[in-house]
Amino acid sequence: MVNLGVDGIMLLSAFCFLCRISAGSIWLGLLIAMLVGLIMGLMMSFVSVTLKAQQGISGIGLQMFGLGMSSLLFKVTVGTD
Repeated sequence: MVNLGVDGIMLLSAFCFLCRISAGSIWLGLLIAMLVGLIMGLMMSFVSVTLKAQQGISGIGLQMFGLGMSSLLFKVTVGTD
């Protein structure tokens, strides 16, 4: 299985980790980042294995989802354009 969405997974996990560190809990941030990575990895495997979609297309979709969601959440949290 080729996971082309690993960049999106890392972006969203890193964003969740940094948000929790700014709140003051490094361990909770690490746990939330791991859970987000796990959920997105399960999404990739569900789409590729269960729904039998092409791995390249679903990986690129997951990468775009992670990139878009992390940038949207950053804009909402920080409040910049």
